[in-house]
Amino acid sequence: GAGKVLALARHADAGAPPVVGERELTLAGERLGSLHLGVDTGALAQARERLWRHGLMIGAAVLALGMLALALTTHGVTAGIQRLAQASARIAEGQAPGPLPDGGVREVAQVSQAFNRMSAAITAQLDALRRGRDELESVNARLEQRVQERTLELRNALEAGSGHSVRVEQETGKIMEAARR
Repeated sequence: GAGKVLALARHADAGAPPVVGERELTLAGERLGSLHLGVDTGALAQARERLWRHGLMIGAAVLALGMLALALTTHGVTAGIQRLAQASARIAEGQAPGPLPDGGVREVAQVSQAFNRMSAAITAQLDALRRGRDELESVNARLEQRVQERTLELRNALEAGSGHSVRVEQETGKIMEAARR
């Protein structure tokens, strides 16, 4: 018995399993020795190491997926904003931009839908202005034609009246000449 207790004590001194509990063994008041209880923590250390590695791998995977999701979301937002900026520039140049896609990130899609409605309203206003301009140009052309026609009529009437006037003067001059003689 004492040899086994001694072997356990030496084993504990060598840095193996830690002692969890110690108990004095006595019989009829005489000390026989002590009982040292220990637990092999090697399996626990291995399990802790595996758990740590798994935790790191899971953390790295979550981080990578988060970065991928961020990149995709950021790309969706910036691509939508770039399309909106390009369409706005076309409107500023007086061109019709055409509709923007209304899919993608919800907020960008809402802005794109509002932009499409605004663009359609501006296009309708520009079309109405162009039709009004065309109609005004047509009315102006007809008015100019009428002024030219009326001017020609007046010129012809004046020339016809001037010819009468010249003839009347000639005839009057002949009559006066004949009367003087």
